[in-house]
Amino acid sequence: MAKQSKFKLLKNLADEELSQALENLGKARLNYAAGEKQLLDLIEYKEDYRTQLSQMLKSGITTNTWDNFERFIDSMDKAILQQRRVLVELDNKVKLAIENWQEKNKKVNSFDILVKREAILQQAKEQKIEQKLMDEYSARSPRRNL
Repeated sequence: MAKQSKFKLLKNLADEELSQALENLGKARLNYAAGEKQLLDLIEYKEDYRTQLSQMLKSGITTNTWDNFERFIDSMDKAILQQRRVLVELDNKVKLAIENWQEKNKKVNSFDILVKREAILQQAKEQKIEQKLMDEYSARSPRRNL
């Protein structure tokens, strides 16, 4: 009986670890989605800015304005590149969180199997003891049909 309770305790601990791993996975996915949205927003903002520049070029702009647009677009390109790097890091964190969750899930399943096996063994042991008691009772009881 002590072994069974130990396995149950270990399974409960593994369940808690699995819950934490699932929570971490959820957070990693949310962070990735936020990073992806930020990248898309940067790209959209850059395209809007380019469209604005294109409209202004039709009516003519000064060299100073052109230089400002160029610098801004360059800085947007750098921001987009940086956000893509961040997105790769966030993707790696999601992958690690998935691996961690899978590992914890396997651990829970293993302990679950051990708990079930222990329960089956305990049940067989109890049935054997019960059968032995019934056999002893039958051997001691006076034979009534003689």
